[in-house]
Amino acid sequence: MPETLSDTEIARGLDGLAEWRGDAGHLSRTVHVPEQAHGALIGRVQRDAAELSDHAQFERRRGELTFTVTTGFPGRVTEPDLWLARRIEAVLAELA
Repeated sequence: MPETLSDTEIARGLDGLAEWRGDAGHLSRTVHVPEQAHGALIGRVQRDAAELSDHAQFERRRGELTFTVTTGFPGRVTEPDLWLARRIEAVLAELA
């Protein structure tokens, strides 16, 4: 089981991820993407999350998609969560 990150480690890990927010419970980011892209984007993120035994939740709104990344244990953020946030950023960059 990965170690829980401190608030300082979470802040440091989010340093290069400008649009992400996070605390000891989860990481999240809302992106503006066309609704027709939601399915493919969610599918790619779910595959990456499964590789890490990590979890990503999605909230869809018209023209927006919010990612919430957690380890699956309440109140814990770990290095795999930061890795998944970076991976999501890479996927979003490919769409741009």
